[in-house]
Amino acid sequence: KELQGAQPEVIKEGDREQEQQLAAALEPSLSIGVEGVQATLDFQNVSEVRVNYYEMDLEFLFSTNPFVSSGTSRFAIIQPNKAILMKLQGEKGAKVFQLPAEYQASNVIVEVIGGGKKASAAVYANELKTTLSDSMGLLTVRHEKTGKPLPKAYVKVYADTAKGVKFFKDGYTDLRGKFDYASVSSTGIGEVRKFSVLVMSEEQGATVLEASVPQQ
Repeated sequence: KELQGAQPEVIKEGDREQEQQLAAALEPSLSIGVEGVQATLDFQNVSEVRVNYYEMDLEFLFSTNPFVSSGTSRFAIIQPNKAILMKLQGEKGAKVFQLPAEYQASNVIVEVIGGGKKASAAVYANELKTTLSDSMGLLTVRHEKTGKPLPKAYVKVYADTAKGVKFFKDGYTDLRGKFDYASVSSTGIGEVRKFSVLVMSEEQGATVLEASVPQQ
């Protein structure tokens, strides 16, 4: 029955595994992903959600919370720029919707709240194609549509260490659109667990990505 879409049942009273599976099937859940201007909300046991939109000053936000993609809950303490109530059909499924026109070319946090659950995603409006060579600590920035290298793109790097998050380095991509994000002259990277990298181009927009530490 479950293979055909039915929810789990408790066949044997007192069976802990069966009871846990039923409880999980009845629990509300939300998750959201955004690609381009289209958002997909996967839900279970939630009939209505509020969709909040928070405009981002990306460089300021990055400097105060470099690992923004895993820290969007901080927006809960401020008022959203726009809020929309959305009805959901069925016990579970996927709801696809477009971002509002005014945010389709903006850096924005999309947050959904409903059924006592919350999910969020950061959306970066840009025409950047970024490639990370983790083994070498090298970032390459190209134009998304033409594939041409983007020189003079500003890059700011923060490091997550055992002693906390700290500024690591900044600079600009070279003529090949490349930037060494992991090397500094003053200290090694032995204490770094991961990097967060901001890439900004005056014409092609901005994005934030996380990078692993090159193997020494």
